[in-house]
Amino acid sequence: MKKIITILMVIVIPITIFFVFLKGNKSENDIINNEKSFNISKISIYSGASGENVSENYQNPEWNLNIYQYSDIVIYLSRISDFNDTNNIKRLYIDNINLGSTNLGVPVLYYLNPYDYGTDKINGNNEITDSLEFNVLNSENIDNDISYSIPILFQDLSNPITLKYVNKEIVKSYKFSNEEKMIFNGTLLKTVRVNPKDIENKISFCINIKTGDNRLLKQKIEISIPLKDNNNLSLYDGNIEYEEMLDISF
Repeated sequence: MKKIITILMVIVIPITIFFVFLKGNKSENDIINNEKSFNISKISIYSGASGENVSENYQNPEWNLNIYQYSDIVIYLSRISDFNDTNNIKRLYIDNINLGSTNLGVPVLYYLNPYDYGTDKINGNNEITDSLEFNVLNSENIDNDISYSIPILFQDLSNPITLKYVNKEIVKSYKFSNEEKMIFNGTLLKTVRVNPKDIENKISFCINIKTGDNRLLKQKIEISIPLKDNNNLSLYDGNIEYEEMLDISF
């Protein structure tokens, strides 16, 4: 009998120690569950086209443009309930990025400084490769003195998530003479005879939020790059703005 008790102790004690260790470390890891704390209510997208002058002969009176199409994406995030420990944001990042494919061009995704929304400005330093980490700030930015040059998100969710999709080099080295009428907006695509179907695309990525109670909430977002606005106005007619109301909880 004494021998049996000794054997049981040899087996049970290590197992007990293992589960105590596992329980002690569980609180330090992310806990993924189905409890929903946040909502995506709306996405706004401003789409346009422009061109980068790559001419090196400044004495020759012409523009040599690489034509690109861009879409500035704004994602509005809110809390389902009032602020508390369970929906306190410790970390927010974007990953699992899929840039789809197009018949023309090279799709790229950037972080967008919200002050550059609706412009053709591209900051090459903001290109997103594998993931994008946002700096979560507790400040309310009352004096509006915090720079948006790096990805930031205020804890009160007063600013949206901003990204810039660019389909680069749709047309390479398209030459315009200085006498030609040239407007840097969506009409460029019509001028250089780009078929809208050749730049249609759908991209996707995941928004990840780690909460104060160590839950990891994940939501996949799929976006069809809009080439028409809500009134069916085409990008051929100029730059457009598209808005979609959503109710995505996660």
